[in-house]
Amino acid sequence: SSSSSGGGGGSARYGDSARFGGGAGDDDSDAASLRGGDGERAYADCTMRLCGTTCTGCAHEHDRSKLLFKFTSHAPGALRRMREADGITTAAFVRSFDLVHFFDDASRFRFSEGRSSSFFAFTPDRRFIVKTIPASEQHTLHKMLPSLMAHVARERSTLVARFYASCSITFSGFSGALHAVVLANVLSDVDRVDERYDLKGSWVHRHSAAHAHDRRKLGLDLDFARSLPPLPPAARQVLLRRVAVDAHLLASHGIMDYSLLIGFCFHDGGGDGGCGSV
Repeated sequence: SSSSSGGGGGSARYGDSARFGGGAGDDDSDAASLRGGDGERAYADCTMRLCGTTCTGCAHEHDRSKLLFKFTSHAPGALRRMREADGITTAAFVRSFDLVHFFDDASRFRFSEGRSSSFFAFTPDRRFIVKTIPASEQHTLHKMLPSLMAHVARERSTLVARFYASCSITFSGFSGALHAVVLANVLSDVDRVDERYDLKGSWVHRHSAAHAHDRRKLGLDLDFARSLPPLPPAARQVLLRRVAVDAHLLASHGIMDYSLLIGFCFHDGGGDGGCGSV
């Protein structure tokens, strides 16, 4: 479902950049209520320029001939509030990235099984996903961020993806930029996911040949052919309402390319084609 930079300033240590905040975008005062005035600062960008000699945050007047890349965190204050609303402190967020072990397991890095070909990286604890996205999608996210935050605050059980950071990286000597977001892994609390489905409510090009050979691969609408026990009436009504309210939010921003991610963990033979317990 899915600006110009602020100051990079001073001599901040490399590790400080992982805060996805600081500077004008990280105001803790009561005035930063996200409703105009100083609250608008929560949506300002924070830029850090990193050089190859000392890997420190460099001021704008620094010798740009040594610049390797520029990291810009978009709306760091607003997205920090999104994390805090879900009980995620900045310290816990940083710990999840665990740079010492981040690249230890190659299985946590993959390209999307959908048509977007986005690149995914799971944090070592698998709580969060770093995903590359087109600049146009990142722009859409930033534009709808105020209403998205209001929606999440109002509908605490929303199924809309939780975005916790948004950044862009430009490299010296290369045109264009790499755009990425950090979002919650909704299946992080499940020890084993036997099957996953990406459902759009469409039958056009909604079949995965890979899933037909390996049920652990992402399945699409036409692959979802299991006979499952019906949801209890109360749970069904809750799910239908959630989907309807979330769809209304996305439609209000002209977004129609979204899907519902479902994960199954089968017991008692369910993985062999039977239902068992789910």
